[in-house]
Amino acid sequence: MRRQDRDAALADVEAALATAGRERGAFLQLRGGILAATGEPARGLVDLDAALEMGHETAAVRLDRSMALLSLGRHEEAREDAERGVALDPRHAQLRVHRAHLRMRQGRYAEAVEDAALAVALDPTVDRAHANLGLSLSRLRRDPEALAALDEAAAREPDMDAIFMERGLVRARLGDHAGAEADLDHVLEVGRGFAEAYHQRGVLRARRDDLPGALADYTAFLALHPDHPPVLHRRGLVHERLGDVEAARADWRRALALLDPGDRLAAELRSRLAGR
Repeated sequence: MRRQDRDAALADVEAALATAGRERGAFLQLRGGILAATGEPARGLVDLDAALEMGHETAAVRLDRSMALLSLGRHEEAREDAERGVALDPRHAQLRVHRAHLRMRQGRYAEAVEDAALAVALDPTVDRAHANLGLSLSRLRRDPEALAALDEAAAREPDMDAIFMERGLVRARLGDHAGAEADLDHVLEVGRGFAEAYHQRGVLRARRDDLPGALADYTAFLALHPDHPPVLHRRGLVHERLGDVEAARADWRRALALLDPGDRLAAELRSRLAGR
């Protein structure tokens, strides 16, 4: 919501609150929801709590309150409010999407799929429904289903980088390396890209024997996350394939210094450095 639109909406609600009678709880919820969604979750929570105290308990209040609590880092309370909201209205699509998100954060991907799939069935236009479905299916390695959901999500929400990032990973697992690289290119080209996109594109390029491209991507990733042993290891492998053994060994020594001695990768790096 643009600042101008937010201020206008709040002004309208303030005017309504000045004369509200029995509807006061609904207007408090509306103001609290606007505040929570536009960067002021603490102020929004005050209004949402007041609405509940007035007996205005609805699925929408619990959704807004859960989102405010999540923004404040109060995760367990956010989950409790989401559960209460679903109990009040099991067919509230946006609430199902939100609970799917909370379940994904807990690693409960099968349950997240159930919530997101129901949200899509209830209202296929609701924000993040297809995205959460695709992301959860991907975590479960149900890749053909994940790809279908992510294709739909990308068409509906083309500005959501996480969709393209995840679809790139799914396409790579399905063997569509060109499609995967195109998705990772998109994530990086729009200017809001994840550092991880450099890593994953580097992996794809190394597999396709584009060693200069892989080296550039791993180096770009390490410029942002210099203490990342797996990528240091992979860049060392690319250096080795390009004939720069000293650069390879430098990366492996640096990676080894960052690892616990008992780590499996540490054992592999010691073997490589010993020339075995």
